[in-house]
Amino acid sequence: MRALLQLIEVLWPGRTSSRHVSADDYLKVAVILMIALVAGPDIVAAIELTTLLELLGAAMFLLSFAIGFKLFGVAVLDKLRQVLLPTEYLALAKLRGLPAARIHGVLLICKRNLMLCVLAISWIVAFIQLAR
Repeated sequence: MRALLQLIEVLWPGRTSSRHVSADDYLKVAVILMIALVAGPDIVAAIELTTLLELLGAAMFLLSFAIGFKLFGVAVLDKLRQVLLPTEYLALAKLRGLPAARIHGVLLICKRNLMLCVLAISWIVAFIQLAR
């Protein structure tokens, strides 16, 4: 907005303020007009590209945050899977042809998750008792 006001002041000296108009002010207007004539339609393209760059910059900034949150979520889910389903127990549960080994793997996974649930519940109860 400040740049627009400065451009208006240069193009129409004396309109925005009550200062004395000099010949230099008219020369500035002539120089700006000459630059616009020499640049031709390229000046409009430069303005459009600048606007596009500002819009894309904001979009890329938001996209980078969204991708970061997605990667963080994937990493958290991977760690949670490693905690709830250890690879050793999962490999034991996926064995083919040995039903006793499969049952043993599933029971180990159930036992581990039950212990984690009991541990979590005991921590929650302890925090509730501390809050009272």
